[in-house]
Amino acid sequence: MATTYLKVFILFSLLSMFNACEDETAVSTACDMFVEIDPDRYQADTNPIFSIEEVTIVNDCLEVTYSSSGCDGSSWQVSMIDAGVVLESFPIQRELKMILENGEACDAVIQKTTSFDLTSIRTEDYTEILLNLDGYGQLRYSY
Repeated sequence: MATTYLKVFILFSLLSMFNACEDETAVSTACDMFVEIDPDRYQADTNPIFSIEEVTIVNDCLEVTYSSSGCDGSSWQVSMIDAGVVLESFPIQRELKMILENGEACDAVIQKTTSFDLTSIRTEDYTEILLNLDGYGQLRYSY
């Protein structure tokens, strides 16, 4: 009888260990990247080496079409940074800035579209945010 309890205990212990190994921080998104909340990077980074052509919000994705000079854009690194501050208005507002790291030294003008998941900047008490995108303007994000 004691060996049956021991076997059951070992089985549940092993199952618990397998469940504990799952990465609970992994989040799936339909967007290309996530919006990063980083006040220091928002304040420090000013790189006007690109232009924002078009911005739309599709579900929870901020889709940004932008252009810059380069060879083919394959080495570009792009980020969307939130200033980490909620501006108290109705609806509330958040400050966003897109950052493009472009080390390509060619004269061609390349256009790309990247989408950013907005769920990280939602606030619990609201269902709508005005997004102030540096270099573009204001958009309304409803969720």
